[in-house]
Amino acid sequence: MGLPHSLASILLASSAALAVTTSPTATEPCLSQPEAANIALRWFSIFQTDGNGTGTGAALVNSTLSPEFQYTDYGATMGEQIPLYTNRSAVYESVSGSGYSGALVTDVKYTTPFIWTNCYIVGARWQTNSLSANATNVTVSVGTPITYFGTDYLEVDLATRLIYNATSSSDLLNYYKQLGYNILA
Repeated sequence: MGLPHSLASILLASSAALAVTTSPTATEPCLSQPEAANIALRWFSIFQTDGNGTGTGAALVNSTLSPEFQYTDYGATMGEQIPLYTNRSAVYESVSGSGYSGALVTDVKYTTPFIWTNCYIVGARWQTNSLSANATNVTVSVGTPITYFGTDYLEVDLATRLIYNATSSSDLLNYYKQLGYNILA
């Protein structure tokens, strides 16, 4: 049946192994649009930074992500379909201290121009606005505005309202180009 059937089998097996609730009930209904928007905003806020590039969202990790959380970011894993983080503790470690951006940029703030939901799934088009930092390989002036776009697919446990799986796709080439990287070298 090919890759789609295999991928579907893996997703079903992983959902069953996590014991998540994805079918609505009277006490665990589908996500409303405002609730989905709030969950997405909390998710993105985890990765924001202050003017020094220090992460500011670590306190949101436990109230947003399930303990068994998995995050796949195709840009960060160079297209590999493997999780970048396999639990929420790994996310916490990544965003506390220097923050997720690796100090390439500071003042990272997210907006969500578009969010949609289908029961336990939240799709979000996001944008970050930040400023370039004084970092290795960043060749633009410190403080240069950087705008970066992406789309995330979030799966939410209806019983806990916590995200148990996230997949991200973003325009990393444009991001690095804005920072002055020679991306074709």
